[in-house]
Amino acid sequence: MADLQTRVREAEGAIRVDWSDDRAAGVAGRMHRRGRRRATTKRAVSLAVAALVLVGIGWAAGRVTAHPVDKTAATSPTTSSAPPVDGAVHLSDGTTVTAIAGAFRVHETTRDDTTTFAVLDEGAARFDVAPKRTVRVVVGTVSAEGSGSIDVVRTADGATVTAHRGRAMVAWAFGMATLEEGETRAVPPPAEMGAPTPSATTSPTAPAGGAWRALAGRGDYAAAYDDLRAAGPSSVRDVPEELLLAADVARLSGHAADATGPLKRVMSEHRGDPRAPLAAFTLGRVELDQLGRPRDAAASFAAARALDPNGALAEDALAREVEAWARAGDPTLARERADAYVAQYPTGRNLRTVRAFGGMK
Repeated sequence: MADLQTRVREAEGAIRVDWSDDRAAGVAGRMHRRGRRRATTKRAVSLAVAALVLVGIGWAAGRVTAHPVDKTAATSPTTSSAPPVDGAVHLSDGTTVTAIAGAFRVHETTRDDTTTFAVLDEGAARFDVAPKRTVRVVVGTVSAEGSGSIDVVRTADGATVTAHRGRAMVAWAFGMATLEEGETRAVPPPAEMGAPTPSATTSPTAPAGGAWRALAGRGDYAAAYDDLRAAGPSSVRDVPEELLLAADVARLSGHAADATGPLKRVMSEHRGDPRAPLAAFTLGRVELDQLGRPRDAAASFAAARALDPNGALAEDALAREVEAWARAGDPTLARERADAYVAQYPTGRNLRTVRAFGGMK
């Protein structure tokens, strides 16, 4: 046991995980294409799924160990009621926001160990992201995310986003796209203006007590969580996109335990949906990184692979399962899963991590 604990500490201190924007975009794109072939997701990839792909499934950008959410940042907007400015605004993670043309107004809603969430209330602004951080900017039903420098302009119909330095990813109610450096895109695309909302094409009418959806869309997860609690479970429709959004509201407002229920429902009641493996993977992350339940996490990562053995998440799910068994104090299962990873992915991107947690020389 002591030897295993030593290996875990060494892995925490030395291992960096390669989850890049390219890989996140690839996962999102493949899930979107598969979803379009299913009746339940024929027209829409929800913003909740985009948020999970962009924020939830990556391992920590620096060390493998999770860092607690900054509760102050999670509950105190940076400039939520401030007037527009034409100078600079500094988010709590060190990201600098400057005006592109005229005045703008922006406020930070929350942040976790890798990503800061902000809402551009009006105007046009450049987000120069702090080193080793990612920023997700919400404009109505549009979100833009990058780890370099992104320009976001609020428009009457949505937003215009430019990948000023590095790549960026944009998501809207009907899809998502990756922007190469220097590329600009207006979202939603003109062809989709006036298209029905995802809920109108894929799910029943929203029940009463649903202000939490709009609050989540604005990035105010704390208020959304309070409204969701007041409205009760019946305010969440039994469709994957809404269950995933409810899970997002819980975990991004600092109530990780309440995210497990909706994620488990996606896994059990919507097993055929292409988002079920994503729900299982995210559940594993919540259990391992936030709730300290490594055995439960190992089972969730295994479920993610079982739901889609050859999918975009399978390799990372197996690697994280190795870590989960190591953290659970079971070197035998950690080594067994590590051997399976090496056999299946002999040149895999997580080899160093897997060997460390699996006790392999």
